[in-house]
Amino acid sequence: MSSSRIIQAWSRIDTWLAEQATISFSALPQPATHEQIASAEQQIGVAFPSDLYASLRCHNGSGDVEILPGHTLLSAELIATDFLLAVQVSRDPYTDTYVNTQSPEWIPISGDGGGSHYVLGQLGGAQPRVGFRNELGDLDFAEGVMGACMSDLLEKAAGALAAMEVLDDFRPVVVDRELEWEME
Repeated sequence: MSSSRIIQAWSRIDTWLAEQATISFSALPQPATHEQIASAEQQIGVAFPSDLYASLRCHNGSGDVEILPGHTLLSAELIATDFLLAVQVSRDPYTDTYVNTQSPEWIPISGDGGGSHYVLGQLGGAQPRVGFRNELGDLDFAEGVMGACMSDLLEKAAGALAAMEVLDDFRPVVVDRELEWEME
């Protein structure tokens, strides 16, 4: 089951951070409450996939800690805020993007601070896929975009941390007890 994979991946990430990057570990948010998740779901108009729900119940995003190279995982509140911002931008007559608000086709799960996100797409399907949405609104669900599903995404991050291996052209390093990613 995907949710158990999420919980195991977070356990591996937490253990590594607690041992190697204690400041980053201390900065991770507490789990989201059921109410926080339900509020975000209501704002967007779609139930979160079980693996996203499980991740948020482990940690409500990653705060300022880049669990993924260049990206922080979004809290339930920021998932809703970033999605609604994309909706607002898509309504601008000078943009080519369209965001379906009647039946959302994707929701953001991470952000880079510049408008790009990893997203979960194909909502309502058997296994929502991880994709990438750039700051211009272009979506890419090509194979290899950080894994096929959210479980893969977190497992790749956990594995890269444990082995200090490259992930998406970046290697994890610890500087002053904080996790950082160096370009290879």
